Amino acid sequence: MLQLGGAARLSVDAGRTATVVDFIYASGDQNPYDKNQNAFVADPGYEVGLLLFRQVLAAQTARSVGTASDPQLVGAPASDVERLATRGGVTNTVAIFPRLLMRPITALEVYSGPLVAFANVPATDVFNTEISGGAPHGSLGARASRSLGVEVDIGARYRALLYGSELTAGVEAGVLSPSSAFLRTDGTTMGRVYGARGIFALRL
Repeated sequence: MLQLGGAARLSVDAGRTATVVDFIYASGDQNPYDKNQNAFVADPGYEVGLLLFRQVLAAQTARSVGTASDPQLVGAPASDVERLATRGGVTNTVAIFPRLLMRPITALEVYSGPLVAFANVPATDVFNTEISGGAPHGSLGARASRSLGVEVDIGARYRALLYGSELTAGVEAGVLSPSSAFLRTDGTTMGRVYGARGIFALRL
């Protein structure tokens, strides 16, 4: 069993503006039938983007747990089938995430940038691969591919001290344009995914 993962960050801070570039690598596992578990899954607390890993792939891998346990495929669920679910953790990817940050005032940070991601090995779904005769197929039924897509995120965060405590408030939004890893059997690609969230934290 060999799992590899790593991340690196390059940043240049000019005070009012800054540039941050994250590089991410996580190994994948293209063969769900052997005894080796090669997919590296980062802790879900390590956040990369807003939608691709934390929402889309988390949902699709969670669904894979159910379909891989389907009695149409196997008489009984395979051992460790629950490991298929990433729970939002970064896995099976080579990604780059550059962002431009601006600070109109000291406590306010506005940022935006594209997350470009590829699967380290073709992104496969156990059930679709099995019913297709063993050739790697993705979660939407088409042949497995490596190109995950491009996600563009934008956000703003405000940090300040409040009676000796650190207050953080903000909002983030993103749009994911899926690529060939999310291809359907009819040749169409899964539609764009939109999302947003609010952030509020008080550290005592």
